[in-house]
Amino acid sequence: MKFNIAYEQTICRGETICGDAVAVCEDEASGITHIAVIDGLGHGPAANVAAMAFVDFFNNEVSANLPLPDLLQKATGVIARTRGVAASVMRLYAHEQIIKYAGVGNVEMSALSATPIRPISKPGIVGRRLGRIVAFEYPLHSGDVLTVFTDGISSRFKLESFRDLNPKQICREILSGWGKNHDDATVLAIRCE
Repeated sequence: MKFNIAYEQTICRGETICGDAVAVCEDEASGITHIAVIDGLGHGPAANVAAMAFVDFFNNEVSANLPLPDLLQKATGVIARTRGVAASVMRLYAHEQIIKYAGVGNVEMSALSATPIRPISKPGIVGRRLGRIVAFEYPLHSGDVLTVFTDGISSRFKLESFRDLNPKQICREILSGWGKNHDDATVLAIRCE
């Protein structure tokens, strides 16, 4: 299985830097793609500092292959001096055709899939004390479409409307139709092929 991945983001009106971030690390040898979608609390420079601290941590920890809940717990200690983030982390396994997902805060996932995919993120903030985090695992099928988005995107969009578009087009349509101009907005789309 291959994964076609794209993302788009916009900056909050009146700001010059985005407080959201995305990290995608593909390990072709193992067939694992590591992804994080991050929303620094608030917007502007302080949100960007928090989001980029998480990205730096995530990129350095990819090779460790920690269980996703442990990864988020470890991140909490590393970015504790920032304002904190909401984050969803996932691993796509090309050979096994599965996704593993864990999240904290209000970064959400929506999916069009042969098997229902409905993970739930733990309320809270990465960078503050967290209780138990649950990881979810789902099978993936050719033709599945997944989106992950920050709270700068209204969750009212109907993913079915974009079934035939490529991931870049899906991101642009969602961002232009459901992005909020009073917050940073990020959407990532994945098509399984």
